[in-house]
Amino acid sequence: MRFLYTIGIYFYRFFIGIASLFNKKAQLFIKGRQDLFSKAQKQINPDDQLIWFHAASLGEFEQGKPIIEQCKKNFPTYKILVTFFSPSGYELRKNDETADYVFYLPLDTPSNMKKWLDIVNPNLVILIKYEFWFNLLHMLHKRSIPTLVVSAVFRSDQSFFKPYGSFMLNALKTIQHFFVQDERSLHLLKNHHIHQVTLSGDTRFDRVTELVQTAKPLPFLEKFKNNTFTIVAGSTWSKGEDFFVRYINETKYTLKFVLVPHEIHATKIQQLQKNIQKKSILYSEINNQDLANYDVLIIDAVGFLTSVYPYADIAYVGGAYGSTGIHNILEPATYGKPVFYGPRFKKNQEAKDLITAKGAKVAHNYEDFENIINLFYGDPEGLRIYSHNAQQFIQKNRGATEKVMHYLQKHL
Repeated sequence: MRFLYTIGIYFYRFFIGIASLFNKKAQLFIKGRQDLFSKAQKQINPDDQLIWFHAASLGEFEQGKPIIEQCKKNFPTYKILVTFFSPSGYELRKNDETADYVFYLPLDTPSNMKKWLDIVNPNLVILIKYEFWFNLLHMLHKRSIPTLVVSAVFRSDQSFFKPYGSFMLNALKTIQHFFVQDERSLHLLKNHHIHQVTLSGDTRFDRVTELVQTAKPLPFLEKFKNNTFTIVAGSTWSKGEDFFVRYINETKYTLKFVLVPHEIHATKIQQLQKNIQKKSILYSEINNQDLANYDVLIIDAVGFLTSVYPYADIAYVGGAYGSTGIHNILEPATYGKPVFYGPRFKKNQEAKDLITAKGAKVAHNYEDFENIINLFYGDPEGLRIYSHNAQQFIQKNRGATEKVMHYLQKHL
């Protein structure tokens, strides 16, 4: 089966090569791996003690960053290597100061992984959440290199647990320890005879707490808010934006709206603003404007969202009406903001849990959307309760990093 898997990797390389002729992300995928081994060989001293973290993309890296930072602090003699599979992670974090080395992960062929491990020679490998590359796992096991998985989540419909997935399940059994996010994952692994498991929770709760503590105040938003009930819409996509446009145009309440679209192409932003009938302004145009006179502020820039949420009374998080997947609901919840979002979050456990904790609501359609905003606006006590529940939800789920570090202190 590993032979067929490897053939599949070669086919993947072939098709991504074709895609690179017209797709920028595929171009970065190919270009970033050119001369990878020689670059790594020049930079990495094989005699160094080294902890290797692997993340699929940016989100997984941010998830693992609390552990990376603690390893840097608690094990100062070890170098930190971070690899990414996706360009969206590597291109944004290739100069991250918490890592000593940042590279793309080589494609998972036996020859690539043998050569890679000869160069990096890690003392420990930590996989963040998922990305189980089976030739890599085989080589790590063969060389007796300890391997951990942190913030892992498993579902019964995954191929590991199907009759045809026995070779993949056997590869998982070579991993020294799993730190899983939930009891479902814990029991699923143990039911398949994987007992080296700890229920740790999700390191994202630790990471988001760090992020909000370092968020910078935005005086322009204070002026815009002007002591008015404010809704922040984070990482919005088309359907959510359509709902906001309709609500903004129809509501009779005195409210403020901060819209932070996920995509900020000029034509898209211009059309969004054109559809809004109330007084609106773009972030790029706020110089010397009296922002208190505007009803809607559209953030047509990146990197602001974490610092925008404190100015919300309630927060909407996009991505749960389409196929993109819901975005980060933990950031607004950390600030104690009630959250609402669309109905498509099947694979997002915290979105389910925050609703159960009564810190969030789901808007299945426009009527729900409208009712949720009106309810929170008209019920200060309900707003207070949901705010408290959202913040408590974050506080109760912190501590995954500490559990992982406790294990590392004993075994590294």
